[in-house]
Amino acid sequence: MKRLICLILTIALAFAVVSCGESNSSTPSTPTGDFDNSAAFKRVREMGVGINIGNTMDAWPGGDETAWECEKITPELFKAIKEKGFKTVRIPVTYYRTIGSAPNYTIKAEWLSRVREVVKMAADEGLFVITNMHHENDWLKTKSDNIESMCVEFRACWKQIATTLAEFDDKVMFECFNEVRDGDNWNGNDESYEVINRLHNIFVDVVRKTGGNNAKRFLILNTYAGSSATTDILGWKAPEREPNIIAEVHCYQPGDFCMSWGNGVYNSEVVQSNLTDIFNDLQTYFIDSGYPVIIGECGCINRNNLKERVEYTAFFSRLCKLNGICPIWWDNGLSGTDLRKENFGLINRKTYEWTFPELVDAFVNTKVE
Repeated sequence: MKRLICLILTIALAFAVVSCGESNSSTPSTPTGDFDNSAAFKRVREMGVGINIGNTMDAWPGGDETAWECEKITPELFKAIKEKGFKTVRIPVTYYRTIGSAPNYTIKAEWLSRVREVVKMAADEGLFVITNMHHENDWLKTKSDNIESMCVEFRACWKQIATTLAEFDDKVMFECFNEVRDGDNWNGNDESYEVINRLHNIFVDVVRKTGGNNAKRFLILNTYAGSSATTDILGWKAPEREPNIIAEVHCYQPGDFCMSWGNGVYNSEVVQSNLTDIFNDLQTYFIDSGYPVIIGECGCINRNNLKERVEYTAFFSRLCKLNGICPIWWDNGLSGTDLRKENFGLINRKTYEWTFPELVDAFVNTKVE
């Protein structure tokens, strides 16, 4: 049924954006596995649409949230996000240079404290919150000279992060990692999927063992490189019969329109066909198999092409609502037109004013007709 709806959407020319923040999305397919993951489906429906606080806590190599031209995070930022109708924030965090040496891999206390402080700001606004380990590419990868020591470090880090954030209720969710891959290779294979799924298992195991609220916390497992390609979705596995698990992909498709390296040409037929194929895969291989989905990063860069961006975003948002998926816009604090900087920003981090209100409305308020 979902495929039929998506197909009808690609033919229809109903791109009108309406001012209603509530979703009319159909109920996602009933989980068909031998475990009950229904609470995770309910959670994703509650999450609405979200926004990333990108290029901030995740600024490489870690420990300095202003290193990539963004302002220090304040409670006022989360207040503005909540007031605009967003229900979810994703707070990417890079730990790399804050991690000590073996065997304890102790994360600097001041950085963990700042992570907790920022998460609390968002939680205090009543937002759903996702936090992760983000730009760890120098040591967390699918092809390494020493996979075993990498896994030990990964476990040690998540034990500390989970313990630090254990006090928060289940509106705070943990995401295992960002776009883990083999260097610059964005295409996975059987060997890399084995490592990704091993990390999934370590992550779930260590978080659950910290107890308290973490014993049943919603946990988010990303694909290889965050990819929404069919082969990478098929390579994804979660621990067997583990409830409260949410699948994640990222989607900047089609890349020619969404990304700085593309030609920027907007072709509605290509966009609709490309996205419909991706959402069909998410429905078939995740939702129908018992796992709800978030799109942890999405969006299209600014090329002084607001009309096309609004049209694209309205269609994307409508597909998410039809399929019961939570999309989370990649806001990196940059909204100019310099393509070298990948300008996905929606909100001015100094004034808390919305740079492209029409685009935000398309993302947040598009209604399923």
